[in-house]
Amino acid sequence: MSLRITFDVFSGRPNPSVTLTDAESADFLKRIGAVKTAASAAQESHTEPSTLGYRGLIVEQAGASAGGLPQRFRVSSSAVDGPAGALKSVAASVEQSILGNASILTRAGVSAELAAVMRTHAAAPKTATTAAPPATSGPLVCTCAPLYEPNWWNDGASGGAKQFTNNCYNYACNYRTDTFAQPGKASGQVWNHLVCADVGAAALRDALTATKVTTIKCPTEGHLVALCMWDTFDYHWYRMGREGLWSHKPGGMPVTNLDNSGQIIRDPRTANRGDYTTFCTFMIVRHGHIKLL
Repeated sequence: MSLRITFDVFSGRPNPSVTLTDAESADFLKRIGAVKTAASAAQESHTEPSTLGYRGLIVEQAGASAGGLPQRFRVSSSAVDGPAGALKSVAASVEQSILGNASILTRAGVSAELAAVMRTHAAAPKTATTAAPPATSGPLVCTCAPLYEPNWWNDGASGGAKQFTNNCYNYACNYRTDTFAQPGKASGQVWNHLVCADVGAAALRDALTATKVTTIKCPTEGHLVALCMWDTFDYHWYRMGREGLWSHKPGGMPVTNLDNSGQIIRDPRTANRGDYTTFCTFMIVRHGHIKLL
């Protein structure tokens, strides 16, 4: 039995992952323990909300499932969650046993600095999950902008063909590729450095359009998107919807119209963006003109 561990931390870049050895897998499963009763859809879910930053460990079992655990589950803080909801509570040391293992982190390509950030996030008190409210009337009516339709993207409970393989860039551009699209890849030249200028230039090569915005308004063609940066680590994109409000998709997590404080996003510049503290620029997506890969 071997386990594949994915560190669910990024929004734009693919998350780092590692396959544990048989001995490491056995130790980790022993720490979790067996699940006595399978979760049902009626059970309360403790799955992490769609926030920016470290969200827990995604664990995938190769071969037959062990300990009554599903093929794919999440370990975050003291909770173990499956597709149908909460499976059990565990000691916080279970998650930290991976986040503090230098050999596993090195094999996953996780730097010491990123590992320290993830350990800090994992140890921080968790706020209660708040369901995203329905889209409300915003300050504008942008007839060319996409509707806020999160359920079209949020299919994680049914396999995740869209949710798990499309990222913030896919969602912001309203362009499904199932490849975790990277700025510039369609042009043959992706970003080289995780800074605003480099990622922004890569998006321009995908045929997004630069724009200077002081007061947010509807473009005459297409829809408005915004780029921000977790400097040297990752990037994140938002998009403005038809009602003038903003929404986003943190990596493989569900689409949401809430920021990290659980507030409706009226302006990405002033939203709580977690570690993505650098606001870069607004751009315009002209429908039918861009190419993502």
